[in-house]
Parts: sequence; structure tokens; C-alpha cells
Amino acid sequence: MSTRDTILVYDSDTDILDLLEEYFRRFEYDIITVDTKQGALEQIRDRNISVLLFGVRATETNELALIREAGLYCGDMKTIVLCAFPTIDSLLGALRAGVFDVIIKPFRLEQLESAVKRAIAAPRYKRELSDLQETITVLRNKLDNKTAPRIDDLQDSDTECIQSSCFDN
Repeated sequence: MSTRDTILVYDSDTDILDLLEEYFRRFEYDIITVDTKQGALEQIRDRNISVLLFGVRATETNELALIREAGLYCGDMKTIVLCAFPTIDSLLGALRAGVFDVIIKPFRLEQLESAVKRAIAAPRYKRELSDLQETITVLRNKLDNKTAPRIDDLQDSDTECIQSSCFDN
């Protein structure tokens, strides 16, 4: 079983599929390319996809339903939409569907590479943040348990000191 991250590229343009497959193989990702929505859904159901690169035209905003449906199968999968001629409505639709990033066509491969690396790292960062928050909570509780009795002792001591100094005068 492979431990490499898997990128699924879904686009109707076979030239884009070929280009992205060749480019991302250099980085030792497992690459799957499909040119139909049904093919994309089958791959998402059958495999652990790290990143979906999803080519969409502005007029195909109904295709964004794929992102919602894909989330049912791959909760940690991040989607990067590759959009030609975006409109405000198509960009808002993509954001509402929960995409990780939107890259406007034409794009530089380095720009897409950077977005893919961020998308792959995002779940790891989320887990690390959760672990750190849990550690902080545990340490805070330990600190509270150790300091609470001492604070009570200090408050009692201060009260005794104030009372004794008031009566001494």
C-alpha cells in the first residue's frame, strides 16, 4: 500500500490532464486523471484522495455539487478549483462548496504546485493544532491543581497578616 499522497485531476481538457500528470509525477505523488464527473466520483469513493484538482468553467457551476458529494467520502480531501473565466458568482459558489483554493486559468505550474503543497499540509497542521490545544489544556489543569491550594494558603496568610496588623496598632 502506498503512503504517497494521491492527487486526482478532473478536467474535460485532456491536454491539461496530461500536463498536470507529467508535472506532479516529478514530486512523487500518485496521480489519477479523469475527464468525467462519474469517473471522479468513482475514484473518490474507491481511494484515499489527498487533493482534487477540479477544472471547471464559469458556466459549469452546477459541477460544484461534486465537491459537496466528494466530501461525504473523503473528509480530509482538499479541493482546488481550476477555473477559466471566473465570475463573482462562480467564485462565491466555489467558496460556499468548501474549496480549499481557486486557481484562475491560465496559471503557472509553480502557483498550482504551491497550492497543492499547502492543501496536503493542511490536515497535518490541523491535527498538530488540535494536539497542541489538548496539551495546553492538560498543562493548564495540572497547573491549576498545583497552584490552587497554594493560592488558598496565601490568601489565608494575607488575611491573617492583615487582621493581626490591624489589631496590633
